[in-house]
Amino acid sequence: MDNENKQPDGVALLTKVIETNEATIEHYIMLMNSREDIVHMDQKIEEALIHLNSTFENSNRLLETEEQKRQDFLLAIPKTIEAHLSEKSVRQLEHMEKKSTFFKTAIFGIIGALLLSVLTTIGNVVFAKQWYTESLRSKTEIRQGILDEIKNNGQSIYRMDDYDQLKYNTELMNRWMKKNPKDAEKFLRFKDGYESR
Repeated sequence: MDNENKQPDGVALLTKVIETNEATIEHYIMLMNSREDIVHMDQKIEEALIHLNSTFENSNRLLETEEQKRQDFLLAIPKTIEAHLSEKSVRQLEHMEKKSTFFKTAIFGIIGALLLSVLTTIGNVVFAKQWYTESLRSKTEIRQGILDEIKNNGQSIYRMDDYDQLKYNTELMNRWMKKNPKDAEKFLRFKDGYESR
């Protein structure tokens, strides 16, 4: 019985080892396929880098060539250009030069006239201010002179309304005194006493 118990365990163990080996083989095959894919991708990347490096070197050479051509072109441009003008062109230029001197003179004349007009305006403002001040002072002096003359003659200036009111009051008092002679005497005595103070 021991043999029977050991044998099936050995067969089961062997079966298990075989299954494990088969799984390992499958896993190894899968790893091999993955390695081949990685190697294939690595080759593609390496080819792409070689192509990119080649393109970069070509671009660099092209840029250097372009820069050299640009420098050669800039050096080929002449610094000065001789112009041979016809007799007619020379006459036209001389005519324009004469006109330009006339325009310069005209511009200076316009600027001078503008400055003169500004100075004239400033002078007019100053003189107008002085004249206005003198005019006011003269009017004040004349008015004061007239008032002094009126005062020296013993006269005064009153408003017409006040004068009319005083005239009306005087007429009213005279009428009252005519109608009331007794009261008028008392009033006149009062008036004399008041004025004597």
